Parts: sequence; structure tokens; C-alpha cells
Amino acid sequence: MSPTYLEITHSEFTKEDGSCRILCATSGESTGIDHPDVRITANVGIVEPRDRNGKGGLHLILYEPWVNDVKLEEFDEEELLSSNDPDRLHMILKQGSKKRECLSRSGIESVLTPCLRQYRASYFNNNSSTCLDYDAYCCNGSAHADIPEPFSLQAHLPGQIWDGSTLQDLKRKVNDSDSECGEDTEEEEKDDEYDEMNPHAHKKCKPKHQKALVERLLRWHHREHLEDPLRDFWPEYLILRDDSILAICKVHPINLTSPLDILPIIHERVGGDFAELWVSKVFTVIKRFDSEFPVKFRNNKPSAKCPRK
Repeated sequence: MSPTYLEITHSEFTKEDGSCRILCATSGESTGIDHPDVRITANVGIVEPRDRNGKGGLHLILYEPWVNDVKLEEFDEEELLSSNDPDRLHMILKQGSKKRECLSRSGIESVLTPCLRQYRASYFNNNSSTCLDYDAYCCNGSAHADIPEPFSLQAHLPGQIWDGSTLQDLKRKVNDSDSECGEDTEEEEKDDEYDEMNPHAHKKCKPKHQKALVERLLRWHHREHLEDPLRDFWPEYLILRDDSILAICKVHPINLTSPLDILPIIHERVGGDFAELWVSKVFTVIKRFDSEFPVKFRNNKPSAKCPRK
């Protein structure tokens, strides 16, 4: 990026009516540069407590789920204890060390601590009588679990934030659908038998395909609800129930040629709310999925046998 481009971007970000509302930059941009009226400072990955987190507003740390599996005891190996340095590394680094191996104890503690304000005071050896005072919201650590968060980041972002609770709920629904899908059995193979009047009526998707499509529809389902400004006044299941999603995903793609084919599967009527508002969107999601993961079609029509002589 040229110096001219960087200068224009910085100017548009700092102006009150500037066109740049979100600035993606390295940590150097946040050191020694004044950015007035910044509401959110987001760090991608574990950060060190000494790093600048913004003068005010909300500080957000985006980290991967595996960070929660790291144990602080792993930093206390005797060969790593050169001092009481809170920033000591996870292990001795080598060429090509992975992200997990480059973590520091202080970085992990800043994520796992029950209270971030209390941890920072301890890290900087701040013993003042007012170091833990605050007049607004502190943090979402376990020490403040009973205090509701006054700020919804999701309301300010165009895409879905897949936090721990959302992902756990999605995994639970997918696992439930997987158990209902089951494994291939002789009965399922029998369903694929040829029917002269309706040759494809009994064809079903294989369990692996069903599970992947269920997850795709659940993500779409959740996103559609979140993007509705009136989502607080109606529940998510009014779009499509979980059992209806599973029923749709069991149907072989060859039997879904138009949005109208979905309606009898989930017992919805033509002209109803679902048919008017959602069925075309559901069909689009399914067909896009089928184009990415095409299903092989096998014609089970029995071959003619020669008569015995």
C-alpha cells in the first residue's frame, strides 16, 4: 500500500463524517497514534496485557476455541522458569513453531481470568485503592457472570458472531440430527428399490450428506433470524423447525426440482406464510449445497433377465 493510500485511509477513519468506519491494521497502528472516538478495539488472537487496547469503548479479543484447552500448569515446567516473568513462553521455541507453542502465560491468563480488570492491576503491580473501581461495564469474565452485558456487538456487525454458546447449540442440533439419520441399513437400501410408477420416490440421501446439509441449513436459519430487525419479538423456530430441517435433508436431491417440492415434506400449504416468505430461500440454500457437493445417482431399475430354456 502506498503512503498516499495509507494517509487517505487514516484521514477518512479519524474524520467525524469519514467514509472509513472499520480499520484493519497491525498492532503498530494502535501505538502512539491518536484515533478519537473509537468505540470498539478488536484484537485477532491472544494479546499481551502490555499491548494497547484502546483508550475507551469495548475491547474485544477474538481467539480460537483451542485456547480454552491450554493449562496454565504447562507454563511452569522447571526448564522454562528463568524468572517470575509473567510473559514467559509456553515452551522453548524452534523454527516453525506452531501458534500454540508461541503463547505466553500472560496472554492465556488475560483470556481465562475471572476478571480482566483485576488481572491487569496485578500484572502492572497497581496497588492503588481505585484500581478496581469502574462506573460502567467491566468485562465478561466469570466473576461478572450475573451482570448483563449492556453492549451487543452482533447488532453492529453484518455477519454472525460464532461464539462459544452459539457453536455449542449448533453442534448439539447437528449431533441430534446425526443420531436420527443413523447409518446405512438394509432397510434404507430397500427404500431405494425400483418403483415402476414413481422410480425415485423412496430415494434418500446418505447420512453423511444429510448431516452436512443440516448444518448448512441451521447456519442459514440462525443468520436469517439475526438479520431481522424484529427478531426480539418472534422466535427462530417460526422460520423452520429443527425436525422440518431434518425431514427436508433426508430427501434425495433428485426429488427436489422446485421450491414447491419442499412444502408437502414438512406439511406446509401453498399460499401459507412459509411458502410466501421462506421456501424459495430454503430451496436456494439446498441447491447451492448440492452444486458444491453433488450426489451420485444410481438407477436401480432391474435389468431384464433372459428366460430359461
